[in-house]
Order: sequence, then C-alpha cells, then structure tokens
Amino acid sequence: MPAQLVITDVTRMSGSRVCIAGVDNQNRSVRPLFKHHGIEESWLYDGEQVIIKPFAQVGFKPIRRKPQPPHTEDYLVHDGFKQLNGSLEGDR
Repeated sequence: MPAQLVITDVTRMSGSRVCIAGVDNQNRSVRPLFKHHGIEESWLYDGEQVIIKPFAQVGFKPIRRKPQPPHTEDYLVHDGFKQLNGSLEGDR
C-alpha cells in the first residue's frame, strides 16, 4: 500500500543526485531512499512535469525503515513507483 508524503524539501547533492524529504500522515519526518542507488534529479519528473517538489502530495511504496544516525527518518522505497496525489498549494 502506498504511503503518502507531503514533500517539504528537495535538495541538490553532487552531480545530478538529489535528496528529498517530507512528512507522512502521522506528522513523522521521512527521507525516501533507494536500496541500490541514489535518487537522481530525473526521478522527480513524470514525463515533462516535475511532480516531486515542495508541497506536493506524493505516494511511495515503502520497503522498510532504515535509520542511519543522524538520519533517523530514512525509509527505503521502491524506485519504480511514485504517484502525484495533489498539492497543498493548489493549482498554479
């Protein structure tokens, strides 16, 4: 079952890698990670549209929690699934 996050942060790392973070429906901080590789900027898109951006409500398929201090909010997610479910900022 997909977990819903409201994206709060998108941070550029080195090269084309990015870090994303959000808040789940229980107000917990969550930082999605992939099992075998980092998140690339291209993954933020669905076709030509950026869907993973601040205030977006996005569904992910969690695998398991993977805290690595100081990042206690880390969760492994399936890299083949993301679903835009709206935005807190409405249509712009």
